[in-house]
Amino acid sequence: MVRNHFVKLYILSFICLNGFAGILKAGEPETKLKLPVKQFYIKAGTGYGLTNRLVKEDENSRVHGVTFNMSLGYKISEKISLSFGPSLWVDQNDLFNDKTANGARPSNKKMSVHFNGLYQPFSSIHLVVNGGIGVGTVVYSPARPIVAVDGRQSPTAEYHGGVSYAFGLGYLCKIKSNLRLQPQIQYTGLNFNEKESESYHLINTKSQSYLLEAGVNLFFDF
Repeated sequence: MVRNHFVKLYILSFICLNGFAGILKAGEPETKLKLPVKQFYIKAGTGYGLTNRLVKEDENSRVHGVTFNMSLGYKISEKISLSFGPSLWVDQNDLFNDKTANGARPSNKKMSVHFNGLYQPFSSIHLVVNGGIGVGTVVYSPARPIVAVDGRQSPTAEYHGGVSYAFGLGYLCKIKSNLRLQPQIQYTGLNFNEKESESYHLINTKSQSYLLEAGVNLFFDF
């Protein structure tokens, strides 16, 4: 009698456990946030950019240059990722002008460090929208620092910093499972913080610095 009772209890428990497991399985949502297998990535890129010169009485002139960027990123999902890293713009005359002596031509650079977000709104079209905010710096000198006999350099450069922001559009092309290529256009702005600027009164810090660039980025997932 007792044995039959345990057999019935065992059968009833087995049925209840299987039924409960079936309910749990049936109750799982069909759509879940699926994280990619490779979540971290490194992004590196280069391009060509147009910016304003910012020198007083010549703020409207435009200067062309080369851009470089690198950042470390993390994929939250297939559509959303975050990254952090620096980008640099260098006046093309600093790199390619070999007709003028180094001490006679300007040195003009702009750098920013941004916390960026990337969003891919469509599944079928690999369009990517990106936006970022951080800090930026403008370095300008009417001529490259001249080294004297005692090894000191003439203090001709200006450094101005402030809050920087950027937004752009790109198109993601998959090369391999862990390698992606992204042509993009981007706008970067910089609002100066005049109180913290070290100025020799060449740059008009009341103006806003901007950079419009077109480039190509390479993503490597790991």
